Amino acid sequence: MNCYNCYLLYWFFLLSSLIIVIAVAVACGAGAVMFISTKLGQAQIRDELSLINTTAILVLIISCLVVFVILWGFYGVCFGARLVLVSYMILMVLLVMAEVVPIGLLWIFTNKKVLAKVADDLMNGLLATADKQYGNEAGLMCLTVLSVIQSRLRCCGANSIEDYDKFNLQSYKYLCKKGKQEELYLEGCTVAINSWFSHNTTLMGTIAFGSIIFEVMTVVLAGLLIGRIKQEAKIEAFDAMAKPAVKSETAPTRQSIAHPETSPTKSESPSGLRSISRFSSRSISPTTSNAS
Repeated sequence: MNCYNCYLLYWFFLLSSLIIVIAVAVACGAGAVMFISTKLGQAQIRDELSLINTTAILVLIISCLVVFVILWGFYGVCFGARLVLVSYMILMVLLVMAEVVPIGLLWIFTNKKVLAKVADDLMNGLLATADKQYGNEAGLMCLTVLSVIQSRLRCCGANSIEDYDKFNLQSYKYLCKKGKQEELYLEGCTVAINSWFSHNTTLMGTIAFGSIIFEVMTVVLAGLLIGRIKQEAKIEAFDAMAKPAVKSETAPTRQSIAHPETSPTKSESPSGLRSISRFSSRSISPTTSNAS
């Protein structure tokens, strides 16, 4: 394997590993959204967040498929399976096309009007469910989600802290405290969520389109590796055909086998000449000594 093949393998494994990391992170986020929506299970929450839940399901399925296809590509590269790499290219192209759907849905949520309505419905739904399901698992889950959102985004209620009075949750105003301080957050979470998405839209778009570019690059690298596998297979086939021809040229003939003394091989002639020269020198040396 030459350096060119090494570079192809290196970049394939590097880009594929990055894709797996991104896919696992996205799948965890989508799973968290699905878990929260399932645990809530209230009609007002389910109707308001049905589009988000559908998007989360699509993202989770596509992320799991991406991880499976990448591992399938690893198998094809490690064992030089050409058909496996061809199927990897086809599946990855289909997944890239399928990823356009959830990205388009997420792009809809970045619209300020749509996002503001979804955020307002989410916060009001959480507060209403926490009030109606007070003491139950769904109510505790809503309070936990409210606490996480408000502490991370430093906000309180849907529009202000007065929402806790509207839903008879005065005793839970402590969820809006700034850490251990007595001061409370005053900004509503609808505005905070909208602001967070507007500041992180570029980052999310970069991650989404970056993963697509990485996937397309792995498809190109897989095609180059298929070409190298074909080329190496042709070279091996040519070498296999050339070896019998070389053996037939170097094989001894019947005449040389039947009369070995009349046709000495090249390896035998030098040793025969050396033995003859030694014998002649020994036979001549006594006569020369007597003559002297």
